[in-house]
Amino acid sequence: MPDHQAEFDKVLAVLESFPMRRLITNHASKKYNRLLVDLIKAVEKSGSPMAKAVAEYLGKSAGESTKFPIDTELLTAVFEWPLYGRIAQRKVRKVLEALDAAAQSAKSPALAIPANPRHA
Repeated sequence: MPDHQAEFDKVLAVLESFPMRRLITNHASKKYNRLLVDLIKAVEKSGSPMAKAVAEYLGKSAGESTKFPIDTELLTAVFEWPLYGRIAQRKVRKVLEALDAAAQSAKSPALAIPANPRHA
């Protein structure tokens, strides 16, 4: 675990981004166990800050089961492909919540989304 909370938060952001980008861009979610073992070894060998080492390792993976989708792929999937019918509804909700959270600024009002909208 990194020494500083800020660095740890950066690592978590990269690690969260990886499966979310793969989900949105329709990449398979198999072989993560091997990838994560290799990632840990690479980070341990790296002299870079942990978040940078994680991002660099994931960014250079090119295989179908390990590729880190780049921004242009993500934007294409979000704005040109339908989310509904392609991704399970519970996953669509998480994607939309994450996009909404990323779009918020300090001046934006935070409105809670009810757990069950039918009873709101």
